[in-house]
Amino acid sequence: MQAFDLSQLLTNIDGTPIKDTTIGKVLATHLSQSQAKGVDAIRYWDWALNLAKDLPIHISEADYDTLKRFVNESETMTVLAKAQILKRLGTEYPKEQPCPKE
Repeated sequence: MQAFDLSQLLTNIDGTPIKDTTIGKVLATHLSQSQAKGVDAIRYWDWALNLAKDLPIHISEADYDTLKRFVNESETMTVLAKAQILKRLGTEYPKEQPCPKE
């Protein structure tokens, strides 16, 4: 499991921050209002609760793919929000860092 912090402020196209609007809160709203079929409603709800409070979410590699697909396929989320969320999530699930040798 990896933690993802999405508490960064959403910015306008000109780069100015949108007051009191984090990318996590935007994602939380969309997750909580999703009407997609075949989703894990409890998982979406748990993510939404944490994101709405600007807390990190801890997700597995499979959940990472699910979340990215949700953002990419959302028909109600703007590109402005999608791009900032996807950039923050990154292009690949972060691999576990090996413990340093003593």
